[in-house]
Amino acid sequence: LFDGPKSFILNNIEKINLIFSLVTCKNKNIMSKQSKISNFHTRVRAANRIGPHSEDVISVIVGSLLGDGYANKRSVEGTRLCYRQSIVHKDYLFWLYEFFYTRGYTAKNSIVSNNSKDSFNLYTFRSFNFIHKLFWKKNKLYINSILYKYTSPLALTIWIMRYGKFVNGNLHLYCYVHTSKDVQILNKMLKSLYGISCNKLECKKNYFIINIDKESVNSIIKIITPFCETYKLHNIGLFKNINKNKFIFNNLEKNFGALNFTIKRNLNFSTLNSKNLLNPFWVSGFADGESTFYVGITQSTRYKGGWQIIPSFSIELHEKDHDLLKRLQSFFSAGTLRIRSRDNHIIYSVYSLEEITNVIIPHFNKYPLSTQKQADFELWKLAIDIINKKEHNTKEGLNKIIAIKSSMNKGLSDKLKIKFPNVMPVKRPLVKLPETLDYNWIAGFIDAEGCFHVQINNSKTTNTGKSIGLMFKVGQHLRDAILLNKLCEQLGCGKFREDSKNLMCAVTVTKLSDILAIIIPLFNNYNLQGSKSLDFKNFIRIAELVKNKVHLTNDGLQTILNLKTQMRDYKNNNMK
Repeated sequence: LFDGPKSFILNNIEKINLIFSLVTCKNKNIMSKQSKISNFHTRVRAANRIGPHSEDVISVIVGSLLGDGYANKRSVEGTRLCYRQSIVHKDYLFWLYEFFYTRGYTAKNSIVSNNSKDSFNLYTFRSFNFIHKLFWKKNKLYINSILYKYTSPLALTIWIMRYGKFVNGNLHLYCYVHTSKDVQILNKMLKSLYGISCNKLECKKNYFIINIDKESVNSIIKIITPFCETYKLHNIGLFKNINKNKFIFNNLEKNFGALNFTIKRNLNFSTLNSKNLLNPFWVSGFADGESTFYVGITQSTRYKGGWQIIPSFSIELHEKDHDLLKRLQSFFSAGTLRIRSRDNHIIYSVYSLEEITNVIIPHFNKYPLSTQKQADFELWKLAIDIINKKEHNTKEGLNKIIAIKSSMNKGLSDKLKIKFPNVMPVKRPLVKLPETLDYNWIAGFIDAEGCFHVQINNSKTTNTGKSIGLMFKVGQHLRDAILLNKLCEQLGCGKFREDSKNLMCAVTVTKLSDILAIIIPLFNNYNLQGSKSLDFKNFIRIAELVKNKVHLTNDGLQTILNLKTQMRDYKNNNMK
C-alpha cells in the first residue's frame, strides 16, 4: 500500500472497511454501505488514511504536479495536495475540485477566493508521501527517475490541458523544476513512453519550457483524445470542443490544414416567439441590465511589468435563473458557469481573450447597448485592443489601461489610486440612442430591470376590505434618464419620474387599461426569458381577475393572494 497507487474502486464499501480495520485495528464497520463517497475519508484520522487510490486519482495528481501543483508534507500526518490558480484558470481549478470532490478527496464548498485567486486543498494522506518523494527532495523541486511509472496518458493529458501552449505549430509544455537535469529526465520519459520528440527550449526564472516538435503533435492528439471525452475536458485550458467530440489545440488548424478540422460557433438567433433560442437584441437588452465589462488589475511579480491584467465579461444571477445562463452560454458558445455557494448565485463569465475578441465584442458591436453601459463597453474594447497588441506589458500600455479603468464602472480601487496617483482618466464616450428602441431589446432590458408588482391595500369601500393595485415598473440610475424617458414615450403609457435625491429615475404604469392594452400584449409578443416570465404569467392572471371584478369576492381575493405569494416581488419584499 505504501509503494504507490493500486487500482481500486472507491464505492466498494466492504473493501474500504477491511483496509481501514487492518490499519486502525478498530471496528470494521467504520463506514456503512449507505455512506457517501464524498465524505468517507473524514471518518479516519489523517495519519491513518493510506488509500489505496484509483489510478485516475494518482494520474490527475501527477499531471497537475508536473505543472505548478504543490504537495505539502505535514510531518507525521502525511502529505496534502494544494491547488491554487488565478481567476483566468478557474475552469481548470473547478474541474479539479469536481474531480476530487466526487471521489471523496476534498470537502464540500472548499474553494476559497482571495485576491483574484481561487484555491482548495485535498485531505491529508499518509499514502501521498510517495508522491511527495517523486517531486521534492530536501524541500526542493526535482524529478525522481521513477516518475515514468506514474506518468500515464491521463497524467500527460492533465499536464497539457493546463500547462501547454501552442506556438508556431509546436507545443510548449511548462514545467516548474529547478535544474536542466530534471528537464532532460522529462524529455527522455516522454520519448520512451510515448515516442514524443522534444527538447528544452528555454529557461525562465521559475520554470522551464519543453518544446514538442510538430511531428509529434499528431501523436499527442491520438493519446489525449479518449481522455478528453471520458473526463469532459472539452473546453478547459488548451482543449476545444470540435465537430462531434473531436479535440484539437487552439489554432492547430492554422498549422495542420491537412487535418481539416474546423471550429464551429453556433450563435443562436431566435424567431419572435421562440422560447428556446435567444434573440440577439434581447441578449443586449439583458446585458444592459445585468452584465459587467471588467478589467482586473492585480500586482504580481510573475508578470512582465509587475502587473496582471485580466479582462472579463460576466453576468451574475440567482440560481433559479441557472437555465437562462446556460442558454446565454449556448448563445455565445463561449465562457463558463460557476456557482458561488455563499449566496447561491450563478456566474456566467468569459475570460478567454480569444472569445472576448472574436465573440463578445463582435456581438455588442452589431447589437449595441443602449444604457450608459455602452460607454463602459467602448472603454473596455480599448483595453482589450491594448492587451491584444501586447502593449499592456509596457509601462506606457499599463498606464493607458489604468487611465481607461479609472473611467469605467466604479473607477479605480483605493489601492490602485495609491499606486497610480497621477493617472488622468480618459474621457467617457457619449452614448447615442437609437431612433427607436428594438422591442426585443426592451424585453431583455425588462427581464433584467423590470418589475411586475401587485399591491394589496386596506379598503373601506369593498366587501372584502381590500383593494388591488397593479403596477409595471422599470428603474435605472439617473444618468439613464434620457433612455427611460424615451422608453416611456415609445410605450405610449405610464409616467416618467426622476428622483434627484437618490439619483434614480423610473417609468411606472399603474392604469389597468394601459396594462391590459399595452404592457401585457407587448410581452406576450416579445417574450421574457428568465424567471421573471413566471411573475408575468401570474401578473396576467391577476389582471384578468381584476378586469372581471373577481377580486371583489373573498374567493377571488384569496386566489390573488396565492398568486402574489408565488411572485418574486412578494418574496423580495418579505426578505427586506
